[in-house]
Amino acid sequence: EQAWPGQLRAALAAGSAALEAGNGDEARRQFGLAAKIDPANAAAKRGLERVGTLDDVRGLLAEAAEFERTGQSAAAQAAYRKALQLDPDTAAAREALARMDSRAASEAFNAAIADGLAAASRKDYAAARAAYERAGRIRPGAPEVREGLEQVERALGDRSIDAHLEAARRAEREERWSDALVEFRQALKIDANLLPAQQGVERAEPRAMLDAELDAYLEKPEKVFSSEVRGAARAAIAKARTVPDPGPALQRKTRELEQLVAAAETPVRVAIASDNRTEVTIYRVGRLGAFERKDMELLPGRYTVVGTRNGFRDVRRELTVVPGREPPALVIRCEEQI
Repeated sequence: EQAWPGQLRAALAAGSAALEAGNGDEARRQFGLAAKIDPANAAAKRGLERVGTLDDVRGLLAEAAEFERTGQSAAAQAAYRKALQLDPDTAAAREALARMDSRAASEAFNAAIADGLAAASRKDYAAARAAYERAGRIRPGAPEVREGLEQVERALGDRSIDAHLEAARRAEREERWSDALVEFRQALKIDANLLPAQQGVERAEPRAMLDAELDAYLEKPEKVFSSEVRGAARAAIAKARTVPDPGPALQRKTRELEQLVAAAETPVRVAIASDNRTEVTIYRVGRLGAFERKDMELLPGRYTVVGTRNGFRDVRRELTVVPGREPPALVIRCEEQI
């Protein structure tokens, strides 16, 4: 009895070896011997079950091998899986499937890398990125994937930089300085050390600021009715005159602002009618006294005219003087008794 454990192990090992060698008779004999030594032995029972399917399994393995040899991968994998269904312990089928899966993954990886290279060469960077990402899912962390994606990002960055620089230079030519400044700054977001973009910002920023200053006056001409604002507008005109090689847009804006300032400094004839009893005062101009009619010249702007008379309610009128246009006569009389 002491020899039984050794004999059992030997019989089980011999039975397994016979199975792998395809020798069904020897495998049946060895597993049968093991079952006699230990009738409850699970390995012996399993071995005898495997012997029962051995011929079918060997046929499927041979069929799968032929499919694999002739390049019919799907059929080969189906046959290997069927063999495993009959005998889950068939090492040959399991190893073959692992080998085929590995080869398929390798082929898919290589194909994805090739697709990425081809797409990048024709500058289809979206397709190149998709191909490299597909390769990365097959083989995470692969250096080819990392390098390919880095090249795509560099190429996209370069292409984006070129697009921003081209848009900025077009805006410069068209004197759209604020647009040019935006494009140069977008290029710098991609590469903060990009010299053409740095130089572009140096050119565009002062011009964009000057444009904004001139536009602020031209879009709201009434601003220059104030003497303080006119002083600032004249300073802006002087600054614009120092710009080397000004384009037609800057020249036009400078001319228009000069005309606007000149008009704001040209008095306009104004007529005020009263009743010779109302005392008339124009704020920021002075007291005019009582009169029937007074003609005078005022600089363009907005004025408040006040009439006072003892025993009567004061009256207040707004007078807007526009450059080059004589306003209707303003009537101001105190007529409502208190």
